Amino acid sequence: MQNLKQIQCVIQVAELNSFKQAAEKLHLSTTAVSKHIKNLEAELDEQLFIRDTRHVKLTELGQQFYERCKTLEKNVDDLAQFVHYKKSEPQGKLRIHVWQSLGKPLLMKKLKAFHQAYPKIELSIEFMEKEPNFEKDDIDILFFYPEHIGVTHHLSHRKLTTIHNVLCASPDFIKQHGVPKKAEDLVNFPLLNHTLREPKNVVKLLDNKIILASKPIITMNSFEALTEACEQGVGIFLTSDTLVEKQLDNGTLIQVLPDIPLITYDIYMFYKPMTYEDNKVRAFIDFYGE
Repeated sequence: MQNLKQIQCVIQVAELNSFKQAAEKLHLSTTAVSKHIKNLEAELDEQLFIRDTRHVKLTELGQQFYERCKTLEKNVDDLAQFVHYKKSEPQGKLRIHVWQSLGKPLLMKKLKAFHQAYPKIELSIEFMEKEPNFEKDDIDILFFYPEHIGVTHHLSHRKLTTIHNVLCASPDFIKQHGVPKKAEDLVNFPLLNHTLREPKNVVKLLDNKIILASKPIITMNSFEALTEACEQGVGIFLTSDTLVEKQLDNGTLIQVLPDIPLITYDIYMFYKPMTYEDNKVRAFIDFYGE
């Protein structure tokens, strides 16, 4: 079985047409190079070079063997670079897009700890409230949910958590309007809606059933603004529990119909399959996926 030194000798002799020059390039003696070639030819039971007193050239089989040796040499070099890269400290720019309502709290919870663990990784984070284009937007990692198959079907993924939907309203709103006693009562209460939620007058339950609600009195493309409008007592807001966790804890918002099993969403980190070999991508995914 040919070894790497024999392959290096074949490549150098073939490219320099000289055993002597090949030996100088490889820091070997001419005799050693000649011996490597002879041993290889004996092992293969084929002649790779035609030699005379003045010239060295490849045989037809030798030419084919040389071309494969070049490919193998490149693969060995790539492998060495790969191992070196894996051992190096993760660094460089990492582009992360986060679905505002679903992923922002998850990202922020570990952000400081990640920066302390990997100070050489520069995070470029974009919070979005529109469907992303993974290729056009030049994204490394996307916090999103798999229901949007057109966006995520070709990507690898790692699950982060499950998000629960909640209906909430402010104390002032409840004081003025009361609260719905059952899901069917929602049709009689003013609702706030995000532009991406369709149909606008439907509330989805965990068992795939739907409840008809009133037509939204306000529709916006900002979850943050909708949350603020809800706090001001404008209407009832259907949103994710992570987005209003603080408001529910401090009492500025109150959960409405808490016993109704609203639909849930699994949140994932999406990334191109090959980018997981990039150590900064791997570091982020493994850190947040713990």
